[in-house]
Amino acid sequence: MHKVYYFLEKLIFISVSYLYLFVSAVAQVNSYIPDSYNYFSQNITLYNPSYISSAESYKFMLNHKFLSGQFKDISYTNFTAAKNIYKDKNSMAFRAIVGKEQEGPYISIPSVSLSYGYELKLSRNVSFSSGVTLGATGVYFATPSLSSSFILPDGVLGLGLKVKKHL
Repeated sequence: MHKVYYFLEKLIFISVSYLYLFVSAVAQVNSYIPDSYNYFSQNITLYNPSYISSAESYKFMLNHKFLSGQFKDISYTNFTAAKNIYKDKNSMAFRAIVGKEQEGPYISIPSVSLSYGYELKLSRNVSFSSGVTLGATGVYFATPSLSSSFILPDGVLGLGLKVKKHL
């Protein structure tokens, strides 16, 4: 019986370790954080294209959010693909972002954008980055008696200063 408990302990430890090390999950359950997958902490590159992660070469992120009950026709889907290039001391990031927001049965808001960021190392612990995102957002409104659509240009400029503090 002792061997069974020992085996179960090891199995639980390995399972939890795997989840902690290799799987990331984000959930929002309070009203203090905006109810959107566009929120800064979940997709920082939508707000600042100059952000370049120092830990990853490729990043693919797919978010889908939907509501239930009387709001079941409201959903948001976003896909981000990023490629970071590290040359010498400097870094570059290329991103493609595609999203679609569905506001009920009549309003659809698709968007697409391309992003470029560049990080310049000023010293061992300090770097400056800049970036730009350019794209388009469409708004489609359609009811049984009326329909309308238009496309708007969309863009973001970003600057960043990264300081690594070593104790």
